[in-house]
Parts: sequence; C-alpha cells; structure tokens
Amino acid sequence: WQVSLDEGRTWSPPQQLICAGDEFDETHWAPGIYHGRNNTVISTKPFLTDSAGRMMMPYNGAMLFGETIHNPAIDQAHSSPDGNHQFESGMFFATWGGDGRSLRWEMGEPMTLGRAQSCDGADEPSAAFLPDGRLFMVLRARQFENTGQTDPPQHYYAISHDQGKTWDNGQPLVYDDGSTAMAPACLAHALRSTKNDRVYVITNFTELRPVNCDPRNECWI
Repeated sequence: WQVSLDEGRTWSPPQQLICAGDEFDETHWAPGIYHGRNNTVISTKPFLTDSAGRMMMPYNGAMLFGETIHNPAIDQAHSSPDGNHQFESGMFFATWGGDGRSLRWEMGEPMTLGRAQSCDGADEPSAAFLPDGRLFMVLRARQFENTGQTDPPQHYYAISHDQGKTWDNGQPLVYDDGSTAMAPACLAHALRSTKNDRVYVITNFTELRPVNCDPRNECWI
C-alpha cells in the first residue's frame, strides 16, 4: 500500500500489508495467510467506510489444508481443472494513524460456500451497505460438469450484522418470485445509489445452465 499527500501526483514508497498484532510479519501477514503457502487478494471495489471511519476492502483467498491449498477430501475425478481449492471471502479494515501517513490493518472473519453450492468456495466479493445498516456481500460460485454440485449454478450473498466482522451463511441470489437466477462463474458488482438509496447488483445471468465461466453474453442489473 502507498499514500499520496498531494492528490495522487506523488506516492510514498510501497509498504507490505501486514495485520496488526505480534503474531504477524512479512511471511504470516494476516490470519490464516502465509506468503509462499497460500494467498488472499483485495480484488473488487468500491471500498467502503464503516461507522468508526475505517476503510473496508473485500478480500478473497485460498484456505490452507495443512501446508497446501489442496483439499485432500476431494478426489481428482471431482476436482475442478484449476485444482481442488477452497476460497473464502471477507473484509479487510484499515485505520489511519494520527500522522495521516500510516495505516493499521485488520482482517474480519471469512465465510465460504459448501461443496453443494460451489466447487471452490466463495470468491470475488463485492459489498454495499443496506439502508438499515446491515452489510450485503455478493459472491461468485463455480461449477463444472464433473464437480458434483447439487444446487443450481448461481450467485450467492451473505449478510453481516456487525459491519463486516462476521457473516451469515451464504444464500442464493434469486429472482423476486423465488426462482433460480442462473449465472456463470463471474464477478457480481454491488453498489448503493446515492440518488435513490437502492442497492444494485450488476452481473451476468443466463437462461441455459452455465458451466464454469460461460456464457457471459449479457450484462444485467
């Protein structure tokens, strides 16, 4: 991360994101995350701000199973072509220091999707505050023909009642009448309008059953 004091014209030297706490360092830089063993990324926007003024950034990353990211409970015949991984999603928090140049980093509890919903968990989160103060996070799920999911291919969402510290279990994102909104494995972008206070999701939906990331023919809101 870097800081600009002149509206983006120049930047401070890059610094590694390391969560606050004596147990974290350049290698073990966040809870459950170790450089060289697994990863997590801040992959979507917009960034948000909680009631305490902390910046909030959605993350997703690979769970560790011992020393590796490969889930030993999944046999190769039912593994995705990208490997038998399990992704989880949550929220990073950054608080400004009194000097306006430093940041204190924290990481909220992650959530994921079960094997019935997605072959590799929950990733590519995007979040927005609902008008009542709860936090809504929409998630990507993925299925292949061989990976054995029992639920339809669709997006999921999770709700936080404590501004991203913890999350409810993921629920399917469905149409108004409760029918399935089939979707490929793709980003769903959530935003709250400053004009009418409604929350919108922009993503791809399909009429036919998708496989993996396809098709992504039409964008819907």
